[in-house]
Amino acid sequence: GAYEGQRKWGKKAPKPALYGIYEVEEFVWNNDTLPPLKTDTIRWDKLVVDKYSTVVYYMDGRRSYFKNETDTIANKLILSSYNDDSSKNYHELHYILKDSLFDIDGRKDQDSLRVKFRIKKREDYLLLNRGFHWVNDYPFNR
Repeated sequence: GAYEGQRKWGKKAPKPALYGIYEVEEFVWNNDTLPPLKTDTIRWDKLVVDKYSTVVYYMDGRRSYFKNETDTIANKLILSSYNDDSSKNYHELHYILKDSLFDIDGRKDQDSLRVKFRIKKREDYLLLNRGFHWVNDYPFNR
C-alpha cells in the first residue's frame, strides 16, 4: 500500500507536462504591456505548476490557485478555479515551450492575455546553490 501511495501521490507520482516555476518577463493585457509594479493587481509575477495545482502569483502578493489540464498535442493549458466555475476564473491558453522560454497567449474572460516567462531551475535559488552553513564567518544578508 505504501508503494502504491508513493506512485499515486508521492515522489514517484507522474509530474504534469509543464511542471516547474516560471518567472514573468513580459505581461501584455489587452495589447498594453504592463510594467512590473509591486502595486499592480492585474500583472502576474510568477506561475508555479505543481503536481496537484497551479498557482498564479500577482505583483501585489496575492495568489490564485487553479486546477490545470494540459493538452500537449494542441499546446493548450486550461486553468480553472477550484471554487468558482464562472468565466472570470477560467483561462484557456495556448503555449509555446522552447529551451528556457515559455510563452502563453489566450483570453481571460473578455480580455486578451499574452505572457512571456523564463523558466527557473532549482539551481537558480540561493538556498539550493549556496548550501547549508551551521556557522557563518560573516553575515550573509540578502
